[in-house]
Amino acid sequence: MNFFKIILVLMLGTFATMKAEVIRIRGSDTLGAKLVPALCELYRTQHPGISFQIAAEGSSTAFTGLLDATADIGMSSREIKPEEARSFADQGIALAYHPAAVDVLVIAVNAKNQVVSLTSKQVAAIFTGDVTDWSEVGGAPGSISVYTRNRSSVVYTDFKRLAMEGRDYPSSARFHGADPPLTSLMRDERAITYVGLAYADAPGVKVLKIDGDDPRSALRSKYPYARPNFYITLEKPSAAVQAFLQWATRSAEALELIEKTGFLPPPKP
Repeated sequence: MNFFKIILVLMLGTFATMKAEVIRIRGSDTLGAKLVPALCELYRTQHPGISFQIAAEGSSTAFTGLLDATADIGMSSREIKPEEARSFADQGIALAYHPAAVDVLVIAVNAKNQVVSLTSKQVAAIFTGDVTDWSEVGGAPGSISVYTRNRSSVVYTDFKRLAMEGRDYPSSARFHGADPPLTSLMRDERAITYVGLAYADAPGVKVLKIDGDDPRSALRSKYPYARPNFYITLEKPSAAVQAFLQWATRSAEALELIEKTGFLPPPKP
């Protein structure tokens, strides 16, 4: 090997070392809109050889991404559906679940609303249409405007399970549509909705106490509207994916960022 060939080999080796390994993350916007980008940014400062591609398009895309090999990590606010599980089984693909964080759903109203607290029974009555006027729960007289997520949202279904005993929303309920959940509250003084605590800090919006608990100051109490979120990988992910998930779910700095972002840390293994 002559001198020039030696130089070329050394340069190619240097470029290969410099090239970042990409971890592709797809799925839930609950995790992917705020928390996961913050975690990835912090991780990159310590591991410059790693880069991330994040697509927060809903929990279903976590499973489609893993199935068609367009994702290394799936983000999900729900368990896998039977039909999804069959698709993986048909291809002989085994999955692994990694608890990511606990999402706390808070009840939010317009800041001008005089109500500051509701019981869980009152919340159920409002969101099922049994209570339709604010005067029935200690507020000023006026009809209650119930806002909810789109029917395709996992949060839509989870809130029914957590707060409404599986009952349906009233026919008068309004959908957020393309607007962020809290935009409706800023415009409508009679509005009420549910939203993840991580996204509840907005001007003109008030978070209600539930059964006397303020979810922002009593996060470790038995708050009724909390739901686990997961990272999902193939049964044997790459070493880079394993290292990131170990850090993102167990390191002191990641757990601190999870709480700072408005989530609860995942249960200890």
